[in-house]
Amino acid sequence: MTTFKREFELLKMKDNESIKIYVGKLMNIVNQMRLLGETFEDHKVIEKLMMSIPQKFEAKISSIEESCDLTTLSVAELI
Repeated sequence: MTTFKREFELLKMKDNESIKIYVGKLMNIVNQMRLLGETFEDHKVIEKLMMSIPQKFEAKISSIEESCDLTTLSVAELI
């Protein structure tokens, strides 16, 4: 389990990577952790997503933070 936690913490989106590919990688790690019994809430995944994508998405992130309640936003809605 600690390997997945470490992967989750260290994962960052590359500049040439698409959101779809990055989210796939992130959700794979999250799903593996959930299979091992870890409770992993969407807001934690959303926070990770928003903090680990490149600077070029900053305007979109700011807009989402201002217009949405991040505690009730689902990962699917964010994407």
